[in-house]
Amino acid sequence: RIVTLCNAINEDPVIRFQNSDVAAPLAAAIQEKLDAHARLNPKFKTECVQDRAMLIIVDRTLDFMAPLLHEFTYQAMLCDLVQTGLN
Repeated sequence: RIVTLCNAINEDPVIRFQNSDVAAPLAAAIQEKLDAHARLNPKFKTECVQDRAMLIIVDRTLDFMAPLLHEFTYQAMLCDLVQTGLN
């Protein structure tokens, strides 16, 4: 979906990522798909050389606010976010 979005807005972003077990393979996969798309559509890269956007991929371990906003379980988060009459 990210590659489809980049194609729709005609943007070839510079990909930056956190060096983690999740973010690095995801960044590599996105870059591979963008490169494949550029090979099939030669105008894709040539039209968006200047002022390239930046796609930043991080792992949830950098999300320092989540523990402060919600507990670690989905059940606790749902109780905070969804109004139920069962309290």
